[in-house]
Amino acid sequence: MADILLAGFAFYIWFAHQLPAYLATVAPETALTFNASDATALIALSDEKLRRSDGDGAEPGQVEKPELLKWSEIGRLAISPKLERPLTADDREQMTADLKRALQTKPLSARAFEIIGRLAELDGDSKLADIYMRAAVNRSAGSTDALVWLIRDAMMREDADAALRYTDVLLRKRPQTGNQLFPVLAYVAERSSGEPFPATEAQKRLIELLAGEPRWRANFFRGVVRHIHDARTPLVLMTVLRETEAPATPQEINGYLRFLIEKRLYSFAYYVWLQFIDKEQLAEVGFLTNGSFDIEPSGAPFDWTIAGGSGVSIDTVERIDADGNRALYLEFGAGRAKFPGVSQITVLSGGRYKLSGRLQGELSGRRGMVWRMRCLPTNQVIAESPMFLAREPGWAPFEAEFEVPAEGCAAQEIRLVLDARSASEELISGHVWYDALKIRRQEDED
Repeated sequence: MADILLAGFAFYIWFAHQLPAYLATVAPETALTFNASDATALIALSDEKLRRSDGDGAEPGQVEKPELLKWSEIGRLAISPKLERPLTADDREQMTADLKRALQTKPLSARAFEIIGRLAELDGDSKLADIYMRAAVNRSAGSTDALVWLIRDAMMREDADAALRYTDVLLRKRPQTGNQLFPVLAYVAERSSGEPFPATEAQKRLIELLAGEPRWRANFFRGVVRHIHDARTPLVLMTVLRETEAPATPQEINGYLRFLIEKRLYSFAYYVWLQFIDKEQLAEVGFLTNGSFDIEPSGAPFDWTIAGGSGVSIDTVERIDADGNRALYLEFGAGRAKFPGVSQITVLSGGRYKLSGRLQGELSGRRGMVWRMRCLPTNQVIAESPMFLAREPGWAPFEAEFEVPAEGCAAQEIRLVLDARSASEELISGHVWYDALKIRRQEDED
């Protein structure tokens, strides 16, 4: 019996201690009836009131500058949603007093400092708000609301250094916020006098961060290009990064190139690509790049892009009959083939050209393989090689003459395709090799 009473008494002591702690977070008003000085309950209640208010009534998008920042996106980072009713001056005064009382017990509560900072902002005291928001971040780098406030404040003051510093902290803690914060990084990257070279001080600070390879860098170039005004900005960053121990990766460069192509800046994209290829690749650059397939394709738009498919294997492999030389090799199974193609973008000026190459292999089916060239951005087909659907045991030449229009054909795409017009024509089997592809001006041969 004594054991039961002892156990019951122990449970009562535990329950009496744990219940207020539990209520402080889930029902703070109730918790305060047990202990009016409960710091956790005071902070939680103030947090709840702030979430229910409508703040200062201003939509983030009403902020006029800086132009680059999409305030509606940044605003989503703050955890306070649209609230039920605005806080009165008396409400704010009482909440501030409660929070300061709570801080006497919990001086390291970052959330308490965040809320006081927010209340100070609502009272129109931005300097005091800044002090409390900084204090919140100093106590916890995960203080999202405070970081968002500090980023906004820095942007309004056009302080690129502070905006970058706080954005970096938030991205390191919450890398998933990248899409909302890339406008800030774009703003920092474009803090220049209008000329892209040399790098500005703001850009240099951004480059220092990128050179440290933070977790958010993997998505940086892919995300920030959507918010820049000057297409040259990533080139500035990549050029300076090249002198660091963490230069732009092929994936980052290729992503930038594809963005430029999407924006139809073909010539500039080609220029950017030339800045980052090595001497071996440069030696293979002509009207067509790496037509011998001797260099492993980089996946860059101006090199070969080999897309995977079904019912076919595609690769560049060493030729059996030529030591050290490679060729493009395709092998089809017995069935339907989904072949997205092997492609490359060229930047040919208006004039007459000839595409040539060599092939060997054996293909069976209703339709065969064709090299086709079309204009960008119009998609006008300007060249097509003879279809290969036969047995060719030795290397046989093929060629196609074509003309690039002087207008409406700023760039071109050459693509190897299975020339099927229906599902039944996708039935194909066999293999084929391609090598020694070239594009030459016909004027040079006349």
